[in-house]
Amino acid sequence: MRRTPIQVTQDILRIARHRPIKRTPLQRKSNLSTKRFNQYYEDLYYKGLIDIDDTAHVYVTDKGCIFLEKSQQLNKFMNEFGFV
Repeated sequence: MRRTPIQVTQDILRIARHRPIKRTPLQRKSNLSTKRFNQYYEDLYYKGLIDIDDTAHVYVTDKGCIFLEKSQQLNKFMNEFGFV
């Protein structure tokens, strides 16, 4: 089954949340093609959910952590009512 855009976003944020990670390993762990990954990566960067440090490591911003937390709460809520 294909992941929804929100699930892909959550996966990327989860992977980079606990420790900064380089772009290529993040792409591999997110299990996306280069083209799809680049679309999500740019979107997350411009929305301020991820950022890049001086050593080219990707990390999740405070805004990204809040987004991930709220989206997981929404998923839990939807599951409780049988929508997912």
